[in-house]
Amino acid sequence: MTVKMFQPQDLRKAFQLAKLYESASSSNIPTKTPPKFQHTQTSTKSILPTHKPIYKLTDSQTSLNPNQRQTSKKLTPAFMTERRSKGLRYFCDEPYSPTHALTHKKLEIHVLEVSDTEEDIVDQIDDTPEDGSTSLDPQISVNALTGIANFKTMRVTGYYKKKPLHILIDSRSTHNFLDEEVAKKLGYPITDIPTLSVAVANGARVSITATAKQFQWTIQNTGFTSDMLLIPLGCCDVVLGIEWLGTLGEITWNFNRLSMQFYVQGKKLVLKGATGEGLKTARKKQLQKTIASGVHLSMLQLCDKDNILLLHLLTTHADSQIIPESIDELLLQFDDIFQEPTKLPPKRKGHDHKIPLVTGANPINKRPYRYAKQQKDIIDKLVQDSLKSGIIQKSSSPFASPVVLVGKKDGSWRLCVDYRDLNKQTIKDRFPIPLVDDLLDELHGSMVFSKIDLRSGYNQVRMEDSDIHKTAFKTHGGHFEYLVMPFGLTNAPATFQGLMNDVFKEYLRRFLLVFFDDILIYSKDLQHHLLHLHMVLLTMRRNYLYAKKSKCYFGVERVKYLGHFITKDDVSTDPTKIMVVKNWPIPTTLKQLRGFLGLAGYYTRFVRGYGSIARPLTNMLKKNNFHWYEEARTAFQSLKDSLIQSPVLALPDFSKVFVVEVDASGYGIGAVLMQNHHPIAFISRVLNLQQQSLSTYEKELLAVVFGVHKRRAYLLNTHFIIRTDHRSLQYILSQRLTTAIQQKWLVKSMEFDFTIEFKQGRENLAADALSRQDAVDCQAITTLIPESNMLNKIIGSWQADPDIKKLIQDLQTDASSHKHHTWNQNEL
Repeated sequence: MTVKMFQPQDLRKAFQLAKLYESASSSNIPTKTPPKFQHTQTSTKSILPTHKPIYKLTDSQTSLNPNQRQTSKKLTPAFMTERRSKGLRYFCDEPYSPTHALTHKKLEIHVLEVSDTEEDIVDQIDDTPEDGSTSLDPQISVNALTGIANFKTMRVTGYYKKKPLHILIDSRSTHNFLDEEVAKKLGYPITDIPTLSVAVANGARVSITATAKQFQWTIQNTGFTSDMLLIPLGCCDVVLGIEWLGTLGEITWNFNRLSMQFYVQGKKLVLKGATGEGLKTARKKQLQKTIASGVHLSMLQLCDKDNILLLHLLTTHADSQIIPESIDELLLQFDDIFQEPTKLPPKRKGHDHKIPLVTGANPINKRPYRYAKQQKDIIDKLVQDSLKSGIIQKSSSPFASPVVLVGKKDGSWRLCVDYRDLNKQTIKDRFPIPLVDDLLDELHGSMVFSKIDLRSGYNQVRMEDSDIHKTAFKTHGGHFEYLVMPFGLTNAPATFQGLMNDVFKEYLRRFLLVFFDDILIYSKDLQHHLLHLHMVLLTMRRNYLYAKKSKCYFGVERVKYLGHFITKDDVSTDPTKIMVVKNWPIPTTLKQLRGFLGLAGYYTRFVRGYGSIARPLTNMLKKNNFHWYEEARTAFQSLKDSLIQSPVLALPDFSKVFVVEVDASGYGIGAVLMQNHHPIAFISRVLNLQQQSLSTYEKELLAVVFGVHKRRAYLLNTHFIIRTDHRSLQYILSQRLTTAIQQKWLVKSMEFDFTIEFKQGRENLAADALSRQDAVDCQAITTLIPESNMLNKIIGSWQADPDIKKLIQDLQTDASSHKHHTWNQNEL
């Protein structure tokens, strides 16, 4: 039935769909992703994070070159039928499982008898191992992905142009790997390659789409060169596998001493592996100084007896994703939609972007902004790249808007156009944007999710021919116009949502949600999810829509979508909406107490009995009366609970105008999203040292951009109001952009439709209080407790103990039979 729904035209198509469905039926959804290995600060100054090993290696020396025996085997249909009936693998005498890996590695030649009958053709399977990997597939060990050292790995320090690299030498990885983020920070040229599937030792697979050709590094002043596959590592910067080890010749490797000896061009080289360090106690002043520097403090608590307790100062690193094997195979079939487009998108009747202007509007003609020579060179290069790709062309239009350079996180630049004046004269398109809550109501009963993020979504829409000239922009080097919909036009979100609704209309609210360029696929199990994902990817291919794989998630049980966390059990709102109030620390000074009461007092009319609840706190404001007694602590907690519960925290009503109130202090920014004075979300953020040095104007502008983008899902394609106590920001929409800060931050807000109003500081209490929380207390302090199977082992041991079994039986019969024991939810 599942295959019939696709209406295959021939036997070959039917066979492929059947294999796809069978593969999904035998796959397990991974319930865990590898823990992020965060980077430790050391005294070495570097643009790269540093690492030190967590475990000490104590196992004995191991050999790199085990002898392998070559054999041959002839696979007949009768042989394969017999093996399947016994539940055994074709290639060894062990039971079949999707994640099985051969413990005895062999090079084998398998000959498959092929019959001409249709039944035999359907019965045959590719002559590759059932786990999907071949001897040519790159492989990487679990240790290389998780950062947990073992007896076949060793850590050393190398250098790339005097910048330290933390290298893991791993004899269980076949190729050499370079961390994606490290390659970007080093500025090393990256070459795109067709998607390559890398097998992880635990049976999962990771996709690779880029490589670093002829990467050069040094270890102990000795240079090495090799190609590197780019993959999110997290545990280190570089993994050197058999591909590199095989070039060294004879190697003496002693893991007891963590040493490795070999010869390079006649020169003896001895590498010493790094050893772990124990915990060190940080003094109070050291801790405060570290927190003030802008890092995030975390505690990693490992509960298994084989692990250690690690207190670690962490920087952030992108999550690596383990994709179910059956889905990974499907993605390989649609590798083309995850590549950069090589030609213009097709014309789509009714969905090409139009720019209708108000009656009597005159052509916009603004002179270019001034740039230094180096920036002009960058603009020239970006313009030439756009001309080559065909998304712009030379123009003779009477319209001309100025361009701005916006920096990316990886140090590169993006060319944007300042369309503010054009947007003012554009008739707004009020295309109905789907309500977030209505969309999420469709997810009931779903167990598996995939989220697809389209690549430069706006550039995948063509401009209406009659409106191309209105997109014209000027640079110091010429006059150009867009053939595709550029970023920054006021009606762009509505146009894009209309296209997506039309393209995916057959699947909407059946197993698909679309909110602008975010696509969510949901299913009740992996088998159905595989089929749903196939239909979506096929639709994208037919409509020339491209996605960015690095920002997608496939086959997961938990995903963040539109500010909500979605799991198989429920849909929960983003905890950051209330976290800033929920985690508000107990004030230690009168100033901090006044700040909290300022926030609470702003919503007095929504808190029942506010005066009675807050009285112990307001009494503390009296002279010489700042003492935290029990009644004051209870009042503080009750007031926090009241602020984050209904009716204070309201649900959004998209028929009413949203208001974003913002403010900035010396070390923080705050914002409140509200309607009719009802708060919908509280927003707060501590400024890092670099941001703290900004001018007051720039901090206030950062608060505006931060507050708007944190709640983008609520504010797109609707007019809203921003209120600030910084008067000069009132005119930001009509000012000429003269600073890099203005160009970078304001351009990011061009897709929104808003007006800015001035509000006296004494009236802007809520946002002001959120921006003035104590800097140390606002730091993100996270406790990570990795799961252990110790409890399952304990429960399993009860069955082997007759006394415990009798005790459990007694408690199940009479809960009061043993006064020192209880039986609750299958736990003793």
